[in-house]
Amino acid sequence: MKAKFNTIYCTAFMLFCILWIPQSMQAIEQIYSGVPLTGATIQNGATLTTTDALFNSSPTWISDQNIRYQKVQNHVLLHVNTTVPSVDYTATVTLQVTYTSEDGSVTTISPNPVLTVEYNNIAGVIHQDKDAIIFEGGHEVTVQILSVNYSQGTPTNLALENNIRINRLFNFDVNTPPANLSVNQTPLASNEIEITWDAVQGAEQYQLEWTHINN
Repeated sequence: MKAKFNTIYCTAFMLFCILWIPQSMQAIEQIYSGVPLTGATIQNGATLTTTDALFNSSPTWISDQNIRYQKVQNHVLLHVNTTVPSVDYTATVTLQVTYTSEDGSVTTISPNPVLTVEYNNIAGVIHQDKDAIIFEGGHEVTVQILSVNYSQGTPTNLALENNIRINRLFNFDVNTPPANLSVNQTPLASNEIEITWDAVQGAEQYQLEWTHINN
């Protein structure tokens, strides 16, 4: 982290850097998305896996990373990119969706989800350009395509996404000062002094205080 303030012309000064947060935990929203399947890559046997970057196989992975609470929502979305031209079509995709929960247990959703979308070039015609399955608890999700059916051709504007959205609360110690607080005593060309310190996970903002010390 970095801060600047106007140079103070005095014999010496004392600097304090204080972490500021209203509670002893910090809420963070994290979103993970695999590379979507599009166009011709939406085919039988294709797979799409998305993983929570903090998730691992250790039974203590939650406490190891100071996670106090987390809520996980999963979206597997089939949608049409209406900005890309295509022939009119209806697409039906049957999926196998398997996910791993925070305790390492693996679940396959049953029955197999079936997503259907349609595209129509006629202006003003209402068509369903999105279909999704929404569930909770998947820190690693693998989607496999079991079958794909198009009413005609292979659309170029179709996409399949696998998204994980997590709201987390991290434990946070408001009394822990940031490490490596450093003051560059040489004023910058802008007549400012630069102060730097290491970022602290969970900090929303930092409060920088200073005072004069006279000889």
